[in-house]
Amino acid sequence: MYCENRYCVYNFEDYCTLDEQTLDIQGRCEECLYIPFTDQQLKKARERYLKQAERED
Repeated sequence: MYCENRYCVYNFEDYCTLDEQTLDIQGRCEECLYIPFTDQQLKKARERYLKQAERED
């Protein structure tokens, strides 16, 4: 099954690695497990992204 959630541990190259998935009423995967990021990791990622976006402008 195609998966757009890059932060789910089951996502591999935009496809779910689970054999079966269950979707809730809003179409979200009920088995989704998010990869935990610390606040520091998230801050660094945001800073890198903003620097890259500024260079592209």
